[in-house]
Amino acid sequence: MIKTILMVTVFFLNISVAHAYFEDYPPFKFGQKPPATIKTNLLVDYDHPDYKSSDGKVVARLAETPDTFDFQLKVDGVILQEKKERETPFAYAVYEADLDKNGLRDYIIFSSERGCGLASQISIVDLYLGKADGGYDCIHYETFGAGIEDFVDYNKDGHAKVFIIDMYGGDKHNYFAYSVYKIQDGKLINANAETKGFPKFIWYTEKKNDKNTKHLTIDEKKQFIQKMDSQIKYSVFKK
Repeated sequence: MIKTILMVTVFFLNISVAHAYFEDYPPFKFGQKPPATIKTNLLVDYDHPDYKSSDGKVVARLAETPDTFDFQLKVDGVILQEKKERETPFAYAVYEADLDKNGLRDYIIFSSERGCGLASQISIVDLYLGKADGGYDCIHYETFGAGIEDFVDYNKDGHAKVFIIDMYGGDKHNYFAYSVYKIQDGKLINANAETKGFPKFIWYTEKKNDKNTKHLTIDEKKQFIQKMDSQIKYSVFKK
């Protein structure tokens, strides 16, 4: 959905991203303190290209030259994801956490296809949720400007809620759509109904804006959020 809309959208590109969402079109009121992010461990990014856990079971590398791209995440001797060629998407950060609070290690990989203009902010997120059998429930989705700030502890119980950001292309205007999810049974379950103020549709205009639009009907919003839900992809990684 994000890519399709951006192909037909030419708009104001002089916008900035603060952390994991557009600071000029945020999911919270201007000046409002966002909820704390969940507890995580940064493994690699471009400032920290190599990682090896103290027990040697987790090894990660993220390095790039003009001619090569070297990315790998290996856990217990098994490669979860790697890339050696300069082909999109390009990983830009990997985190370790216990996203579903089952005592097992989970991994978050943030990647980018490095498009132009607003498309340059499109991110790909891969979640690997550890299972008791040593495998992983895998979740794959697209969003805008993804970062660890998308993974917040709303209820202060250590359980993550996740922001996904898409763009709704209306007849007259376009809107950043913010939807909230919880992690349950290896899936992202829509949690807008239990998260005050969401879903949130912010009119993308030349002016800064933090208001949930009244231009769209409840049904229009509902249908678009259902499309966002349906675009999340699931698979199982067997050890």
